[in-house]
Amino acid sequence: MRAFVAAFLTEPSARRLEAVAHECLDAHLDGGRGHRWVPPGNYHVTLKFLGEVETDVLRDARDAVGALAGHGVSVRASGFVGLPRSARARLAALVLDREAHLERWWTDLQRRLGAETRGFRPHVTVLRLRGSRPLTPVPLPEPLALDLEAPRLYRSDSGPDGSIYSPLG
Repeated sequence: MRAFVAAFLTEPSARRLEAVAHECLDAHLDGGRGHRWVPPGNYHVTLKFLGEVETDVLRDARDAVGALAGHGVSVRASGFVGLPRSARARLAALVLDREAHLERWWTDLQRRLGAETRGFRPHVTVLRLRGSRPLTPVPLPEPLALDLEAPRLYRSDSGPDGSIYSPLG
């Protein structure tokens, strides 16, 4: 099973981000073609991607998540970017400002579950592009404050309309 650790946006924050994303990004898209919006219920910050895992790894991941501070946090953001890079974007994401709780959660998960080679760039994916193409950064008219729920372990399954995330444990 594919698994990851994430902090999902609260429902009011997800609705607010959805409205802001459409307001800011619609003008940069090619009508309704060439992209797929991520459902607001799937908005999250990935803290640790585990990939295909066995039962013992899931147990370790549950323990690691249980050791994190079990509360949500508030974050701020100031714009959207194309990832993995603006010149050849495959998705559009809201990049979050650095926040101490997110950094601690990520660092602790790296220590407990194995370090990744790339650093932590907290973001929330709002749409996926078909193919890669340039997507210049889009600043927000004013900083956006959002609330994240406490981190949890999730299972990821592919469905006909995109990914389906289910909490584990």
